[in-house]
Amino acid sequence: MHTWQRIASLLPLVLTQGILAQSPLVVFQNGQVADANAVNDNFKQLQLQTIRMQRPAFRSVGARTIGIPASPARPGSVAIGETPLYFTQQIVVDLDTTGLGGLDIGTVQPRTLYYTYVGFGASGPPSVSATVSLNPPTQGPASLGTQWTYLGSFATDNAANLAPFTFSKGRYLNAATSGNISAVTSASIVSIPLPVPAHATEVYARFALIGTGGAPPYTFSVGATSSVAEDIIRFESSTSLAFGGSLAAEYVSLPLVEGPLLYVRVSSPVLTGFVEPRGWTEDPTLFK
Repeated sequence: MHTWQRIASLLPLVLTQGILAQSPLVVFQNGQVADANAVNDNFKQLQLQTIRMQRPAFRSVGARTIGIPASPARPGSVAIGETPLYFTQQIVVDLDTTGLGGLDIGTVQPRTLYYTYVGFGASGPPSVSATVSLNPPTQGPASLGTQWTYLGSFATDNAANLAPFTFSKGRYLNAATSGNISAVTSASIVSIPLPVPAHATEVYARFALIGTGGAPPYTFSVGATSSVAEDIIRFESSTSLAFGGSLAAEYVSLPLVEGPLLYVRVSSPVLTGFVEPRGWTEDPTLFK
């Protein structure tokens, strides 16, 4: 910080030699004076931190293609290491290709989690490129070395294609069935693994109950832990279900307490409960 005395001492030099070009000052409304270079550095750090926290959204744009939207009117931005980069055209990743702009290594697989990263382009001035990898963000993609930023994750369906999806602000939402469905017929609590990232904090799923007879009420209990007291939702009916009858499906967001698991049971073995994850919540800012 500069004092007013320091400013007074610099004034002759300012008038005769333009020293402010070498030692610029900023005067704030409250009378404080600061070195403009330090202010500029602080602003750059704040800008970099803001870009890190507001990572670009991405979405499916084809059966095996994702896009990171951008346009001249709404440019995208990403921080890679200490470098903020901006882009004005959509960045496309084709899962049928390998390397930058495609799958990190190998070929796309059905019912598989993939992780999206951005990094520097292969050559020329700094630019943004993207890749998709089997490697989670604790590991990072092979094709980008150490210079990458994690955006988020998605999953393929039974045919190794992409059901229409969006990933924005840490949330993946799938607009159609992916075939990742678990069936439950146990009247005792059982755990079911979920096709979501290990670091996911919440799952968004479709729950349905189908009956083949038996007496009401019919319940489908779902919990975030193995404790009976932790049941989160219950499906109940006071009328009999004919053979093959079903209760209305419900879409519910549930917290993930013990990793990518839910604990479920049905009230009778003549019932079948179905769990179909359609999305999840994660925090990409926990990673690079």
